[in-house]
Amino acid sequence: MFSVLMSVYAKETPLFLKESLQSVFKQSLMPFEVVLVKDGPLTTELNAVVEDFKNKYPVAMKIISLKENVGLGKALSLGLLECSNDYVARMDSDDICDERRFELQYNFMIEHPEIDIVGSNISEFLDSWDTQVSERIVHENHEDIIKTMKYRSDMNHVTVMFKKNAVITSGSYKDFKIEDYQLWINMIINGFKFHNLKEKLVYVRVGNDMIGRRSGFKYFKLEYKLLKQIYAFKLINIWEFLALSLIKFLVRSLPKKLLSKFYLTFMRNKNI
Repeated sequence: MFSVLMSVYAKETPLFLKESLQSVFKQSLMPFEVVLVKDGPLTTELNAVVEDFKNKYPVAMKIISLKENVGLGKALSLGLLECSNDYVARMDSDDICDERRFELQYNFMIEHPEIDIVGSNISEFLDSWDTQVSERIVHENHEDIIKTMKYRSDMNHVTVMFKKNAVITSGSYKDFKIEDYQLWINMIINGFKFHNLKEKLVYVRVGNDMIGRRSGFKYFKLEYKLLKQIYAFKLINIWEFLALSLIKFLVRSLPKKLLSKFYLTFMRNKNI
């Protein structure tokens, strides 16, 4: 059995949340529960979607209501503590799962007990999930994932299924913008094992603001802080640390249009 962990806050779109939850409940292998964290008060429309699914799936839907908005990292950390199962799948409130996602990931983890977290590739879309604009392909095997993690995240956060204890032991989610990459590094330091399935199991909604959130000096400071941790634990040497710091500073200093072009050129595969 496994749980699904989600978070939603007031600025999200009701239709997107509905489509996301529909994809969770149309799986070939159904979750034992869906832990949905309401990160602060929601709009009437969002609450209506949540209540509709709570009425349809009264046993499976587990709603955690926070009095105020605490941010994604903190909301996920609190929600994880409420998950009843040893295996937990992450799901974003505006993405769509392939109907085989949970079955493939759960069976893989049962068959490979040495693996602590499994993800997959993703397809990215703008308006409709069947009109994909790009994809993000990640490495499959643990060794290749670890090598890549020295430079950038090699797990698509919205696709992962993990062992609850592995994440909690590694400090769980932190309350800042790169909470997923920080967690992966902590899991590496703690010796946990990674894997990615080759399939594209989640359709990820992208928008014009996605790149904008990753620009500017504030975002660079977060990356620099994480780089120092990676260096401190000898995952990279001093020359790699200096080179990566310079590269990340230059990239985050780019105007948003150029940064977007950089991502689509070097970080994504286009024209699927």
